[in-house]
Amino acid sequence: MSDFLSRLRALYGAASKAPWSDDASDPSDVVVWGERKNDDERLLMNVGGANPSMVGVAFDIDAANAALIVALRNRAARIAALVEAVGAYRDATDAREGHRHDEDRTDEERAAFARLCAAESRAYREMIAALVALDAKVPS
Repeated sequence: MSDFLSRLRALYGAASKAPWSDDASDPSDVVVWGERKNDDERLLMNVGGANPSMVGVAFDIDAANAALIVALRNRAARIAALVEAVGAYRDATDAREGHRHDEDRTDEERAAFARLCAAESRAYREMIAALVALDAKVPS
């Protein structure tokens, strides 16, 4: 498992459960909501704060930051699954490409190659499924 994937899994495992939501209805206070202990919805973080001289400019940036944080958190497990599936597909393809395919293969080598091709196809289907799941609606 890559360092990124390990870090991502640790981060989403330690964070409050998804789904999170963002609330930018108050230009002076962009917030992110999510579950905490006892499954009650609570304020998780203030992304922005009141600064009268920058409310118009900072609000847009704070709201965008909150939306990004929420979108990534709500899909963190799916992103990790996709990264893992891509790695498995790469490994399966490398294994198949590294196998001997000359005319002089034994029946055992042909069977091993067929198994590698099947594993590569399975890994490809799992990668596509992970990609499709990334776009699926996150339950609220």
